[in-house]
Amino acid sequence: MNNIIHFCHHKTGTVLFKNFLTALAEKLNEEDLFTLDQDCHSITDYSPCQKACTPEPNTQLARIKVCLPDLTEDSSRYILKQDQPSIINFSLLDFDKNSHLITHSVRDPRDMLISGYFYHKKCTQELEPWVFDAQQEECFPRYWLREKSEEANRAYDETIKKYLLPAKGLTKQEALNSMKKEDALVYEMMVLMHESYKRMYYWNIAKKEAIREGTLIESRIKEIKFEQVMEDFDSSIIELLNFYKIDKTMHDSVLEKARDFDTASWSKKQLKEDSHANFKYKKDRWKDHFTDEVTYLFKLFYGDLIVDLGYEKDYNW
Repeated sequence: MNNIIHFCHHKTGTVLFKNFLTALAEKLNEEDLFTLDQDCHSITDYSPCQKACTPEPNTQLARIKVCLPDLTEDSSRYILKQDQPSIINFSLLDFDKNSHLITHSVRDPRDMLISGYFYHKKCTQELEPWVFDAQQEECFPRYWLREKSEEANRAYDETIKKYLLPAKGLTKQEALNSMKKEDALVYEMMVLMHESYKRMYYWNIAKKEAIREGTLIESRIKEIKFEQVMEDFDSSIIELLNFYKIDKTMHDSVLEKARDFDTASWSKKQLKEDSHANFKYKKDRWKDHFTDEVTYLFKLFYGDLIVDLGYEKDYNW
């Protein structure tokens, strides 16, 4: 069996892919070889992979991994380039010695913002401890804007004064819940979602560089959009199973188990009881919530990301 590594970002279907790959691990009798990569995420209580998340010395490396490089500084020691901390270091995966198959999920950043806003307002400290940290002024995400236009840098200074500084010292969740929705969406964009946007932005740069250098084999990496999975769940899962080279005789049983995690088919009661889902999937939900101000700032700071990911052809949205 090939090593399966799935890279995702906060609010791009993390739990869905974790559950799908857990189901796959169970069907393959690989329960002890599944892990949320501990170099990338601190959660260790996902059954049935708890043992693999806290392995004994000399145990076999996990063969199915879900990596979230957005959420912890520790990940930079393992999968991110030290001199360019936003860029995945594919050379560390060592394709010469390992048979890796990599998938990478993205989502429309505007819908990530809406999903993140509603989730972070209500999430528990147990699930997302970082949301309960106070946001300090020195941690505001200015460094990425050095690559932006003069207008973006100028608007950034005004955004800091209007939306971020008044919430300084509050936890991120307290800040969101203290603001009207328009202000909170700007805060969510600049403080809580910024790191995910940044890593998504640099993913293609890192991938193209690694393919050119020969440290990444293009045929062993597959991009998948969250929207594609939610709009045609069965076909998307089968497409992934084929890419992972899973025997076709197992497809139906894995798919049957994976369907439990298709939130688009959930009832209102299931959605209400789930700690991660906010509402049923709806394409372009951002259109129900973006104001002119939020749209202007999003285009200014992250408009190139929307185009780069293929969600828009230009800035005329």
